[in-house]
Amino acid sequence: MKHMIVIVTLGLSFYGLLAHPEVLAQSDSSQERRGWGYGFFAVGSPSVEATPILHIGAGGEGLVYKGLGVGADLGYLAPAQAFREGIGLLSVNGSYHS
Repeated sequence: MKHMIVIVTLGLSFYGLLAHPEVLAQSDSSQERRGWGYGFFAVGSPSVEATPILHIGAGGEGLVYKGLGVGADLGYLAPAQAFREGIGLLSVNGSYHS
């Protein structure tokens, strides 16, 4: 498995679950969440011999109409040994929450 893709993701969004335990429980509160924010950090490599790649970023999502939502995140992807030679990434998306 020489060319196995190795990806280790450490989600800073996990912090959100710890900081806000009500997210894990079904709560019947009158203050329903309309938006979420998150951060992420990942380390990966396309093969065992290849240079590790780092990916960091943050983003958010908000409900705009009933269950329809829009979100975006900004990130930076770069080789671990040459972090200044990376590229910026932007992802914009839609979602539906029932």
